[in-house]
Amino acid sequence: MTEQKKKRGRTRGKGSLIKQPNGRWQFWYFDVVRGKKRVVVLRNSDGEFCETKEEADKAAEEILENLQSDKIQLGNYQRKKELAANALGDAVKNERAYIEEHTPAPKEKKLNEEEIWEAFWNNPNRGRVVESTTRARRSRLAHFMKWLKTHGVEYPSQLTAHVAEDYMGEVLESGISPKSYNDVLSRLKIVFDLSFARIGLTGNPFDGIKRKPQKNEIEHRKPFTHEQLVKIFRGFRDGFKYTLQIPQSSEGQRARAAYTQEGEFVPMNKDELEVLFMLGYHAGLDCEMGCLLKWENVDLKREKIIYLRHKTRNKRAVPIEIDIHPELLLFLRKAEGWRDDGGYILPNMADRYKRNPSGIQADARKIFRITLGVETSEEKGDRQRKLAISRYSFHSLRHTYATNAANMGMQTAVIAETIGHSTPQTTAIYTHYSDEARRRVVLAQPAIMDGLTVDMQAEEMRLKIANFVNSAGKADLATIIHAIEEIERTRRQLGK
Repeated sequence: MTEQKKKRGRTRGKGSLIKQPNGRWQFWYFDVVRGKKRVVVLRNSDGEFCETKEEADKAAEEILENLQSDKIQLGNYQRKKELAANALGDAVKNERAYIEEHTPAPKEKKLNEEEIWEAFWNNPNRGRVVESTTRARRSRLAHFMKWLKTHGVEYPSQLTAHVAEDYMGEVLESGISPKSYNDVLSRLKIVFDLSFARIGLTGNPFDGIKRKPQKNEIEHRKPFTHEQLVKIFRGFRDGFKYTLQIPQSSEGQRARAAYTQEGEFVPMNKDELEVLFMLGYHAGLDCEMGCLLKWENVDLKREKIIYLRHKTRNKRAVPIEIDIHPELLLFLRKAEGWRDDGGYILPNMADRYKRNPSGIQADARKIFRITLGVETSEEKGDRQRKLAISRYSFHSLRHTYATNAANMGMQTAVIAETIGHSTPQTTAIYTHYSDEARRRVVLAQPAIMDGLTVDMQAEEMRLKIANFVNSAGKADLATIIHAIEEIERTRRQLGK
């Protein structure tokens, strides 16, 4: 905490500078124009991440100066409008004419697409995104500006929340999916959120528009077969090797014959990722819960995983208790070797999930494509509307967990309680099944390592011996060596 305070070192009310472990500087401040706290990663005038404290201070001051300018401009307009309204009095009959005469709106000029985009693009709070995202935002802004002209909206004072609602209403009526609707809304919200103060608007006209609920497509995902699971976990032992067929090319100097290229995919934190896959398969945990699971939630002596699963829809926490499958128990004991002060079972995966959860999902899908030779998603719909459906993802391990239990004849309510679902029916919340019933759900998952010809008992004994040797003294080591020699001598005598 002391080191973090030293890194800030700024006057009260001027925000806070924090240097991250990756060397980048973050600036935490209160946006007085929008009335909320914000945090940005600082960049210098060249657009590169700030490396020194001096560069970070300079970038932070520039943000505060721009913010103060926006605040003054907005404040002047609001004060003029307030003074004019107070001056009207009860005796003024034509309020609209009086306001237009005494308080002309500041910089009331026609809306201009180039000026809006320039205000957005030059805002220091604009995050860096891929080129395709930038093109999509610019294209949507152009479409919106064209729509405004056809509806007679030319000035900032005419661009109200009702106008934005009318536009989004026509977008929805065009027949696009809820996901596409939400993408359009998100692009326009971002553009006007960073530009409204500089183009004469008093607020973002799209702020009050809500996103459309998207259809839950979990049912589209497929569970894995036992043979597929063996192939997946074999990759963690033998490597995720693949072969690419490069087609022939006849384009000028780049002409080439067709050839085959071999490679190997090495996922980040491979050992921890393997344990994460086991938690998904043998405990039915989703990616978030598996990555953020802590040792305080695991009782190795009782062989149970106990945690609270929060249901955001009804704001209640559901206690979940899962028996640890013997195969998963071996991997958890292996994970004890990288236990740290953070308390996470998978410390590196927890850190990565907080920064980039989609990267873990991308690695999982790539593993499935390499080991199983399947496409993890497919498109459905007509030519005008394509819907990408996820067929295989990390969540497929959770589907496999539930499917195997159902195939073993487990009751749906027992599975729901074990896996943490709020269905079937609310009465299942008040129903508590015996430990034996819950344990049968866990043991319904077939072992994977048998298919990889790994002797689990020998592996477990090796880990125990390794832990004992690490903590043993010289006298104990001599005893162990003597015992091993006696065992080998006896085995030779028996002809084994």
